[in-house]
Amino acid sequence: MRVFLLLIIGLSLVSSPLSAQEAPASATLEPLNTRGTYYFAFNHIPFAKLWLATETEEELFKVTSTLKSQGIVRLFKRIKNLTIGEGRRNDGQWVPFSYVSNSDKEEREAKHVELHYDGFGNLTKRIVNPDDDPNYRPRVPAQEAAKIMHPSGAVLTIREKLFHALHVGASTFTQRIYDARRLVDLHFVIEGRETLRINGETLPVIKTRGSREYIAGYTDKEIRRVKDDPPVYIYFSDDARMIPVFVQTSLDWGTLTATYEAE
Repeated sequence: MRVFLLLIIGLSLVSSPLSAQEAPASATLEPLNTRGTYYFAFNHIPFAKLWLATETEEELFKVTSTLKSQGIVRLFKRIKNLTIGEGRRNDGQWVPFSYVSNSDKEEREAKHVELHYDGFGNLTKRIVNPDDDPNYRPRVPAQEAAKIMHPSGAVLTIREKLFHALHVGASTFTQRIYDARRLVDLHFVIEGRETLRINGETLPVIKTRGSREYIAGYTDKEIRRVKDDPPVYIYFSDDARMIPVFVQTSLDWGTLTATYEAE
């Protein structure tokens, strides 16, 4: 399982209901130009971190991320992954333009992944090296992968869908993602407003509950496992950034958490 480092200081939650008509605190979303790190931990024991930088202009975006194992995990497995995703506006919507991901994992086969698109978000090239055995992992049909956002771009599209849902009074929304190997729907339920105290600061947040639905490209083992997936709670900042600042999910043997620390 891919998991990351998180260090949580002074966490407290105070709930308040969010009505279907209640709009987000900010009337508009600001262009997302941020740099920061998500720290992940299991039962408060840190073991990896994800650095994330977003750059957006009026018509273009670029998202860069680096995942590294940390702490005691590095004694058993060193993980490093660099990903760069780009996109542009087309008819007012973000569409993918390119996605490159390079993983370097000890004791496992490293992978190089590339996705390239035309100016309308249509997939034009897919590279996975080494590619998966189709008898083990079925290939996602090209027509199903067309115009689907890559994981890096979902950082932007999810926040926009959440913002829109709050303005129209919707309580759910879905984001489909394609990573060159798998096609998945991420379903979100908006649960309410809360305050989150972390790193000595109290933050207004919007709590959502996330789940995933496998669409294509998954192995039989992965499909069986999704039935036991626990809900994941994602807390977005209730401001003009509207970015995830805290994530939590409960497993049979403990709790996995992640928190965001801006640079």
